[in-house]
Amino acid sequence: MSTTQIPIFNVIFEPDCRNNWHIHNAEKGGEQILICVVGKGWYQEWGEELRLLQVGDVINIPAGVKYWYGATKDSWFSHLAMKYQEKINLLNGYLRYKIEGVVFLFKVNLKILKKFDLSFHFN
Repeated sequence: MSTTQIPIFNVIFEPDCRNNWHIHNAEKGGEQILICVVGKGWYQEWGEELRLLQVGDVINIPAGVKYWYGATKDSWFSHLAMKYQEKINLLNGYLRYKIEGVVFLFKVNLKILKKFDLSFHFN
């Protein structure tokens, strides 16, 4: 296994910063693994108790699970995220990502994405 097959991203949250509730869906894959590497954070799946994350914790998030995570009020939080992604949706050089009916566009460097040797889907 290599980062050309499964990209690994270092994600950093400043204190008291979090993402919104979201779901990762995919025809194949969609699962995500988070490995906590710095600080303290929170993780919560829909309908479940809030969970404190600390260095060394590993979270396996199945496809289709609604969840959020982020830093605690008084700590930076960083984790490594690994996710198999069958296709990357690109629109005029922007990564197109849909969460709960809302479409987000992120400017991307195609040379960097192509080094991961992933299949591309152009809209």
